[in-house]
Amino acid sequence: MLRKLLDLTNNSTPREVFTHAKLMASKGYAPTLETYSCLIQACAHPNVGCSMQETALSLFEELKEEGYTPNSTIYHSLLKIFASSPDYISMERILKEMTGTYGILPDVEGQQHILRHYLTTGQLERAMEMFYERRATCEKVHYNTYMEIIKALGRVNEVEEAMRVMIEFQKEWGSIAGSGIQPIAWYELLNIAASNYHIDGVSYIWKKVVQSPPPGSRTTLNPDDGLCLKVLNTAARHGNPDLALEVFRILTLRNVPFQEHHYAALSAAYARSGQLIPAFRALTLMRNQGIAHTATTANAIIEALTSSGKIENVDSAYATLKDFVASSNDKEVVEVAGFNAVLAACVKLKDLERALGVYAECAALSVAPNTETFNILFKGCVECATPSETPDATPTAPNKELAMFLANEMKEMGLQPDFVTYEELLRVSLYQEEDYEDAFVYLEEMKEVIPGGKVRPMVYSWIAQRLEEKGDERLGMVVEEMKGLGYEEEAKVWEEAVARVAPPQLIYKD
Repeated sequence: MLRKLLDLTNNSTPREVFTHAKLMASKGYAPTLETYSCLIQACAHPNVGCSMQETALSLFEELKEEGYTPNSTIYHSLLKIFASSPDYISMERILKEMTGTYGILPDVEGQQHILRHYLTTGQLERAMEMFYERRATCEKVHYNTYMEIIKALGRVNEVEEAMRVMIEFQKEWGSIAGSGIQPIAWYELLNIAASNYHIDGVSYIWKKVVQSPPPGSRTTLNPDDGLCLKVLNTAARHGNPDLALEVFRILTLRNVPFQEHHYAALSAAYARSGQLIPAFRALTLMRNQGIAHTATTANAIIEALTSSGKIENVDSAYATLKDFVASSNDKEVVEVAGFNAVLAACVKLKDLERALGVYAECAALSVAPNTETFNILFKGCVECATPSETPDATPTAPNKELAMFLANEMKEMGLQPDFVTYEELLRVSLYQEEDYEDAFVYLEEMKEVIPGGKVRPMVYSWIAQRLEEKGDERLGMVVEEMKGLGYEEEAKVWEEAVARVAPPQLIYKD
């Protein structure tokens, strides 16, 4: 019967092994060390993971109570169970007893189990230390262990380390026919690299398993749309238009409907690589597809034009816009988002005169200004009045006359103001030397265009700061209004100022 138990241990399920052991016990067979060994091996069956750990440890203690000395097979079966177990305390105890008390050293498989246990329990540093020790001595690391290491490193965003492990994997397994990193591991690697905007990792993996995998490769990866978007954003951040176009190729083959964020990323990839014409063309293509831009669509173009702090870059961009118009067909007119980006760059570089000069050329560029165009110019009226060497200083009197001229021009074009328009006009009025009453007019008008009339807290902070500077007693009323809108934290900042500036009888309360 013991022979059958051994056979079942090697070729059957844990249930059958334990059923036969019960049969042996019912017939009077006393358990031997081999019996205990078979039962513990059954507990380590691959299909049950660590679910029979408690049973295995109970049998382990029982055999010692019966006077038996655990052997290597028993200890290695326990290590196999612990490979997928979170119980690091029991694992350490068993390992210490195995190597210290009985002098049994883990074999190759045993070391794989220990390494996997470290990964399971989140002891990544110990796992990597053990991994590199084994590689240094040319000891084999199991294929599946590599996969587990790569996935574990991915879970903690260790992209560089995961790439190094992948290289080690290819050294050890790459020459073996039919082997290769599993698609799921490639996916994990690509996903974590893209999630961390790791351009080298993303580019390498994409080219290897998506763009041009070896003929007949079983590791070809077909990334889902979500992962493609992460790769596209990585390409955008690092100015890699070739990679961005690769993502567009994949998504086009799937007939994925492109949206604003796709074109914004493509434009950003070109802009950050210094290629402004295709960056503008991406925005035009978006418009031709009937997709509306947002206030942030062309942010990368603004960044590219202002990162060096040189206004000459804006001049080059304007020249680029003219070249774009000259070389384009009727469908490739300048998209207003790109035009606005050049205006915004002028304002960011504190050159309102240049911004107005570019604005004056909108007809020559066949651009129809929109509300955002004027919002940028209104912003310029305020921010270009602040000395560039003290950017945090309160703006000196903005050019209100210019702002009113622009507001009138905006009205004549039939453009509707939005809340940003009112915010900027409020700032223009608020920072006048003496008369800033119009700021309160714009505040009330702003409330009418905002759902629920809930003006952003920063607007109240602008007003409060100005009223404090001027010793204006209306500060108390403004702070109470902030509280009424739920801006308690922002209101606290001004409580001391209220006590200094506003008499109690002037503090309005509901």
